[in-house]
Amino acid sequence: VEKLSTEDAEGVDAMAPQGETPERFRFLADRLLLTMEERKPYLDQDFTLEDLARLMGVPKHHIYHCLNSILNVRFTRLRAEYRVRHAKRLIDAGAGSEKSLQTIGLESGFSSRSSFIIAFREVTGQTPRDYLRASGEATP
Repeated sequence: VEKLSTEDAEGVDAMAPQGETPERFRFLADRLLLTMEERKPYLDQDFTLEDLARLMGVPKHHIYHCLNSILNVRFTRLRAEYRVRHAKRLIDAGAGSEKSLQTIGLESGFSSRSSFIIAFREVTGQTPRDYLRASGEATP
C-alpha cells in the first residue's frame, strides 16, 4: 500500500470528518500501517475493522476514512494483502516443506483453504501452490 503524494492528497482534505485535519488523518493512516506491521492483528481469523479501531483506540469511522480516502484501499483487501505477505514469508522461510499449504493459510489468518487460495491469487496473480513451486520448495 502506497502513501499518497501531496498532489493526490489535496482532494482528501475536503473529505475529512468534520473538525478533523487532513494531516491528522495522514498521521493516523501511517499509524494504522505501523500497527498492522508490528502487532500483526490480521493473523486472527476473526479480525475486523472494529477490532482495528479498538486496537488503535480511535473511532471506526476514522479508520474507515483513512483506508478509503488516504490509503485508497478497502479493509478486506488490506487485511488480505498482509495475510498473503505473511504466508509468502512462511513459504520463503521453508515452511512449505514442513507444513501443508492449508496450515500456512490458517497460520496467516485465513479461515479456510479456499479463502487462502482466492486471496493469494488476487494479491499475487498465482496460487499458493504455484508460488511454492516457483520458490523451489515443492516436491515434483
